[in-house]
Amino acid sequence: MTTWATRGAQALLILGALGCLGLQTALALSEIGRTPREGLGIAVAILGVLFVVCVEIAIVCLWRLLTFVRTDVIFSTRAFRFVDVIVACCVAAGALVLTVAALLAPLPDSDGPAPGVILLIGVFGAGVWGIGLLVVVMRGLLRRAIEWRDELEVVI
Repeated sequence: MTTWATRGAQALLILGALGCLGLQTALALSEIGRTPREGLGIAVAILGVLFVVCVEIAIVCLWRLLTFVRTDVIFSTRAFRFVDVIVACCVAAGALVLTVAALLAPLPDSDGPAPGVILLIGVFGAGVWGIGLLVVVMRGLLRRAIEWRDELEVVI
């Protein structure tokens, strides 16, 4: 991968991280001044902040993997640690999103979101798990590439 591509990806990660910080701030500020009886709103905001934390951790791991690509050490076992953390973040983030859907689902239509919104939240949570599965497949490809590289180094 060329330097401009890795730098461009890192610039996008910076924008994503800044967006995550803004979202966390907005979620936290939205709950200031709420009464304790609105505990569901507070719980949803906390779950939202935790979701964003998962995204931020994944961004840090992606940054590190891009650094590995730029320095040509991506085909090492050190990369697995960061890939595993990304998978764990996807699992946790998907669970958080589905928990929000489960918390909002029993509300009557007048108090909560429409059923279609609940369905969309659930689909989003399942999509996050799908991204995690895709990363697991890519982890397997990385393992295979490392094995092939080691075999080629022995031959050469």
